[in-house]
Amino acid sequence: AMIPTLVMRVLTHVLLLVCGFFSFRAIESKATHDDTKWLTFWFVHSIFSLVNTIVKTACGFVDYSIPFYGEVYFVFLGVLAFGGGARALYRAVLRPLLLKYESRLDAGLESVPGKSGLMKAAADAEEKGYVAFKG
Repeated sequence: AMIPTLVMRVLTHVLLLVCGFFSFRAIESKATHDDTKWLTFWFVHSIFSLVNTIVKTACGFVDYSIPFYGEVYFVFLGVLAFGGGARALYRAVLRPLLLKYESRLDAGLESVPGKSGLMKAAADAEEKGYVAFKG
C-alpha cells in the first residue's frame, strides 16, 4: 500500500463523517432529492459493508494483505457518495433484486420473533405519513 493502513482507515472514517454531515444537511433541507441521494448512499454502503465483512471472514483475509485495498476502498466510497455510484448500483443491481424478492423479504421480516416495538412504531409512522426528523 502506498498510504499506511492506519492513515487510510482514518481518511475513510473522515470521508464517512463528511457523508454524515451532508446527510444532516439533506435532512434539514426542504428539498427531497438530497434525502434520496443520501439514503441511497447509506443503503448501498451498508450492503457493501455487509458483503465485504462476509467475504473477509469467509476467505480469512484482512484488508492489509491485499495491495492498495485501502486506497481502492476509499476511492470506491468517494465514487458512491459523490460520483453517482450509489445511484447507479442501486438502479442497476439492488433495485431489481429487491423488487424481485420484496415479498419474501417482507415475509421474512414479519416472521422475526419478538419484533421490537421500534419496528412497529416506524411502520405505524410510515403508514400515517409522518416524516421522520423533519420537525
